[in-house]
Amino acid sequence: MILTVLFNLVLAALAAPLLLYWSSTWWDVVPLLFFLQFLSFIPATKRHLIYAKDIFLPSSVFLMYVGLNFIVGAYFVAQDRGVNSTLGGDVKTIQNYPWITVFYILVNLLAFVLTIRSLQTMNSRRATSVTVEFPRVFTVGANYLTLSSSVVAISFVAVSIVEPLFSFSIQLLLLVIQLMLISNCGRLYRGVVYLFYLVIFTAFNFSNKREIAVALIVVMYFELLYSNAKMKMTLKTIALGGVAGVLFCLLVMAASISRGYGGFELSSSFAAFALIPKYVMSDLFLDSIIENFELSYVFAAAYIAADYVMTGQLDYQFGLSYLKPLFFLFDREIYWWKPDSVMILFTKRYDPAFYSLGGSYPVLSPTEAFINFHYFGLIPFGLLLAVGNKFFVGLEFGAGRAFRVLSRFILVFTFFFYIRGSGLELYFLYFIFALPYLLLFSIFEKMITARPVRAY
Repeated sequence: MILTVLFNLVLAALAAPLLLYWSSTWWDVVPLLFFLQFLSFIPATKRHLIYAKDIFLPSSVFLMYVGLNFIVGAYFVAQDRGVNSTLGGDVKTIQNYPWITVFYILVNLLAFVLTIRSLQTMNSRRATSVTVEFPRVFTVGANYLTLSSSVVAISFVAVSIVEPLFSFSIQLLLLVIQLMLISNCGRLYRGVVYLFYLVIFTAFNFSNKREIAVALIVVMYFELLYSNAKMKMTLKTIALGGVAGVLFCLLVMAASISRGYGGFELSSSFAAFALIPKYVMSDLFLDSIIENFELSYVFAAAYIAADYVMTGQLDYQFGLSYLKPLFFLFDREIYWWKPDSVMILFTKRYDPAFYSLGGSYPVLSPTEAFINFHYFGLIPFGLLLAVGNKFFVGLEFGAGRAFRVLSRFILVFTFFFYIRGSGLELYFLYFIFALPYLLLFSIFEKMITARPVRAY
């Protein structure tokens, strides 16, 4: 890991002069710099990432998300691709791109170091444990499993049809309950359950690509947790990964068609699948798919927001956005001085018309740290990432099976929303709202846990 750190420090030192030298086309150089950085992370990560479930480590999730956007996203922005071309054009006019690039290189390096340290900690503790397998959540008999699973499945279908208020949240909760109930079942049985819920979910949430993506990631999260699969580059794992990737892309493209991309007329939701070949051949395909994967504005917004604060178009917040969770019960109409999130501050300043319509641009968590403390933002960003990793590692080995599984799930998914720019206020609110469910699951576990019986 020491060589990787040294390489990245040299890369950070050379980034500014290189970008200044190619100042007229700096946006073409940035993707290459980040590509080299993430390429340097591979050897150490491959050495320490033993179990596939550890990819959900908060700092690892951060690196995957930022890597996708700062390499692939930056490349497409440089090529003026994407439905939203305004951000792509504006990012090329910013003044402080060399120093912003150096900051993000250091951010990624910090996340990488925290990832390796956490993986080393988990591997060391697993080596001294009796078993490395994550304990099953509920060990119940076949009859009880059939009854409870049927109730959950019927409830899920009913919610999907009726679509009550917060229907997606209810669907997600029911899906998590089902996945926790089948933790002690065989892989084939789990696969049938996954397929059933994904089909129902796709049928009734077809036009919402984000909800479909969340459902797929939830299933992958629990399957990696239960299977305890190791990170092996075998033909089987490559094939399964490829199938999962193709399935996800097909679902996103079909969802895009159902939302109007391509201008096709649909007789039913599933008819969108038959139109995918025509959609791929259309002139709008590449721009639309970039937009659907949010590759056209995450990178650009991160750079523009950082440049805005460096040029005085946004004020440094000096920690105000981090204090915002303390005021979430305060009514803004009465307490006008209540801090705004950096996402709101940036959108309001950059695109007032879009903000007036209720829109907002994502401001990455490290960008928030920069807007608060400039380069010193590395300190609060690193501390928050380290705390997230510490909880993730602690929940791997702590007591209370249902509490651990559900807490880890909430940690991982809420942390992703925080990384994307939702802010600490929403991050803490997610946990507050989840506390009753954590308590209920813990009680439920004590009520039904019996002698371990493999259901199917």
